[in-house]
Amino acid sequence: MNIFSTFLKVVGISTLVISLSGKLKPTEEPNYIINGTLKGVKSDWIYLVLMDTSLKTVKVDSAAVTAEKFTFTGSVNKPELGYLGIGVVDKKGKRTGLILQGEFVIDKGTTTIVAHEDSLAMLKASGSKGQNEFGLFRDKVKPFYQAGNKLHGQFLAAEKKKNNVLLKSINQQRKQNNEQIKQAVLMQVERYPASIVSAIIVKNHLSYLDAQNLKKICESFTEEVNNSPFGKVVYRKMITENRTALGNLAPTFELPDQNGQIVSLKQFQGKYTLVDFWASWCGPCRLENPNLINAYKQFKEKGLEIIGVSMDDNKQAWLDAIKVDKLPWIHVSDLKGSKSEMKYLYGITSIPTNYLLDKEGRIIARDIRSTEVQTVLAKYMK
Repeated sequence: MNIFSTFLKVVGISTLVISLSGKLKPTEEPNYIINGTLKGVKSDWIYLVLMDTSLKTVKVDSAAVTAEKFTFTGSVNKPELGYLGIGVVDKKGKRTGLILQGEFVIDKGTTTIVAHEDSLAMLKASGSKGQNEFGLFRDKVKPFYQAGNKLHGQFLAAEKKKNNVLLKSINQQRKQNNEQIKQAVLMQVERYPASIVSAIIVKNHLSYLDAQNLKKICESFTEEVNNSPFGKVVYRKMITENRTALGNLAPTFELPDQNGQIVSLKQFQGKYTLVDFWASWCGPCRLENPNLINAYKQFKEKGLEIIGVSMDDNKQAWLDAIKVDKLPWIHVSDLKGSKSEMKYLYGITSIPTNYLLDKEGRIIARDIRSTEVQTVLAKYMK
C-alpha cells in the first residue's frame, strides 16, 4: 500500500483553505484549458488540485458544474500531476474536505476529460501532449494492473484456505506481472528520455525498480528531466536504493519502542534480523502479519529477530494493532507517519516492505512475502 494513500483520498479542509492562496494570480496568462464532462453528477462544484512531489498541495482551483460540464484554465511551465476532487460534506452541509481521485497530467494546450462522479479514478483524458503521452502509458499497463488485482483476490482466497502450493504459484505469477509493468516503465524512458512525463511515470512506479534500473534511468534522462522535481525524486530514490541494495550493510537507526525505550539496530548484530515496515492502517500489512508470526515461531529459537517499524502517526492505533494482531516481536516508531525519517533512510515508497539482515547486518533479501518468508529463512538459518 502506498504510504501516502490517505493523503490522496482526503484532503482536510484546513489544507484546502491554506492551498487556496496558491491559486493562479489573475495577472498570469493561462496556457492550459481543461474542458470536462462529469456524468452522474451530484455535486455543483469540482476541484482541481496540483501537488508537489511530496504530495503537499500546491494549488487548488474550483469550477462550477453546469449541465454536467466544467472548465478549468491556468498556467504551467512544465507538465504537472493533477487530481480531480469532489467536496466532502457532513450531515450539517458543512464542507469538511476533498476526496481526490482521477490522476492526470496538466500540460500546455487543451485537455478534454470525461468522468463519472462515482468513479473519478477511471476518468478519460486526452488532448495535451503531456496527457496523451501519460494516457498511452496508462493504456499499455492497464491489463497488468487488472491482472494484478485479480491475482491479489486469488492470493487472499488461497491464503484463507492455507493452500501453500497455490500461494507459491500465485506469487510467481505476481512477480511475472510486476516484471511486465517494470519493463513498460523502462521502455517509456528509453523512448522518451527528454520527457518530464517519463519522470512522472517513473516516480509513480518506484516500487517496481531496483538500484540498477534507477541508475540506468537517471543516466538516460536529459539534464532538464533530471533537474525537474520528479527527476530529483527519482535520483534520490536511486541513492537510497543503492544504500539498501543486497549485500550492503543496512542503514542503522535508533527508534523508541512502545514504552519509549530506545532500540538500536546495532544491538541485533550476531542474529538474523527481519526489519519489517508496516502500519496499523495498512490492510496488506495486517494480512501479512500471520505469515510473519508463523515464521517467527518457527525460527525464533534458531536466532531470528523481527523489528516492526511502524509508519503510523497515531500511537494508540499502533498499539491497538500490535495487540489485536498479537505480534510478539520488537516494535519501534517515531510516529511521524509519512514524514518519518525512516522513509528517507530506507527509501520507503510503499508498505509492507521488509529487509532480511544476516548476522553482520548485511541485507540478504528484500520484500519476502507469504510462504516465501519461511522458504528464504530456511535457506539461511539451517
